[in-house]
Amino acid sequence: MRISVISFNTASPWGSEEKGTGSKTRIEKFIKYMGEESPDLLGTQELNYFWAEEIQKVLPEYSFYGIIRGGDDSKWTSEMNGVFFKNERFEKIFQKTFWLSKTPEISSRFVETDENGNEQKANCYRICSYVILKEKSGALLAFLNTHLDHICERAMLWGAELILEEIEGIKEKFGNDINIVLSGDFNQKEDSAVYKLLSSRLCDTTDETKKRATYQNWGADISDNKGWAPLRPGDTPIDFIFTNGTPAQYRILDKLDNGYISDHFGIRAEIDF
Repeated sequence: MRISVISFNTASPWGSEEKGTGSKTRIEKFIKYMGEESPDLLGTQELNYFWAEEIQKVLPEYSFYGIIRGGDDSKWTSEMNGVFFKNERFEKIFQKTFWLSKTPEISSRFVETDENGNEQKANCYRICSYVILKEKSGALLAFLNTHLDHICERAMLWGAELILEEIEGIKEKFGNDINIVLSGDFNQKEDSAVYKLLSSRLCDTTDETKKRATYQNWGADISDNKGWAPLRPGDTPIDFIFTNGTPAQYRILDKLDNGYISDHFGIRAEIDF
């Protein structure tokens, strides 16, 4: 079977009304874009409740699962890694969220003290949310969606390791032949330890002939942004879709007809299982 997957960091709580990138001006653009793309699966990062509710209202053909990560200062800025899936194609049989911390079963931030007494701490609470879906053919699919920390490299690697451990647990529970899709904003490029670890266990769907930067900071100069995923336009992606299937097609969703939808471009992959 072939499925279509989109991963999109929506930056739902962010943007500037003065620059035309305010959240309330972008939600309609995002919904219209996703309606046109009509993916089977959609993984979102930096999604808040307000966007989640509006998407479900306007695109009722999708079911939704998402849990706020915690540690944010308001409902508006409370982010989640929301997953959407088409009702006509999938039935949800399981859902779960875990934190990318030393206590993954409770809302928490990664904190670690090294042998020299130095504390390493993630900038934010980070999570991975996923659903186990039964496709109409009867095949099972695990769709995981995450957003790794953007500051602490130890937290990034810990998060990637936890996700791979969870995937092994999914296989034990639902069978080794379960189809796997992992989408997310990984805040790391292809030369990183995080990427190398994930791509050693799963296949990156990125088409080498089409790749470019997926973080574009609303088109602004991002050569010096104080550690916030420092990439230049035209550089390599930090958003990826991994799978144990066979990548068939790949596109970066860089349509800007009506202005920026986010400070990231979405990515779309077709996958054969």
